[in-house]
Parts: sequence; structure tokens; C-alpha cells
Amino acid sequence: MLIVGVERHLVVDASGRTTAPRRATSAMLSGVDLLWRYSTHDAFYQPPGIPLVPGSANGKRFLGEQFYLHAEWQATPHINVNAAYVHFLTDGFLKAANAKDIDFLGVWTSYKF
Repeated sequence: MLIVGVERHLVVDASGRTTAPRRATSAMLSGVDLLWRYSTHDAFYQPPGIPLVPGSANGKRFLGEQFYLHAEWQATPHINVNAAYVHFLTDGFLKAANAKDIDFLGVWTSYKF
């Protein structure tokens, strides 16, 4: 959802989630992630690993909160449909660097052979 240089393990993530009781063909999941920089020297990256906010921008560790809602529907035995909405509230390091809150909406489908 939110790409923050996770492949480099630069983020500390504390999360909680809840799942609605699963029905035979559908499921709902919601949750929150709290994100911190691992080190005050870590930058905030955009794909493909280019620093978006340099680590030297300020000394704050906290990045913000990410709230999400994910729905899944098994349309047929072979077709799976998903939708996700994420709202990220910037705080700390990112807010001090004048970053704005962001929203993400994704819809995708999978076909199983």
C-alpha cells in the first residue's frame, strides 16, 4: 500500500486489524499501521528507491498513521476480486518536511487456472 523503503527495513511498523466474519465468498478487513523511521538518518523513499525526503530534513522519527479497508470477493471458483482503500495521515518527520496526507484506492482481480 504505502511504499516507504520497506525492502531496506527502514521502517518500524506497529499495526492492528480486525476482520469481519468471513462468509463463503467474501471477506472484509480493516486496520491501522503506525510508522516510524528506524533511524533518524533514514530517508523517505519513492519507487524505485529514490529518496523523496532526505534523512537530514529533520530529526523526527514518527512518519504517520495509515488506515485501511480491504474487501475480497470470490466471484467464481476461478475469479477473485479485491478492493482496498488506504488513507495516510502524515505526521512527525513527513509533516515537518511539508508532506501532505494521501489517499490510495486499488481494485484488482485474479484468475486461478
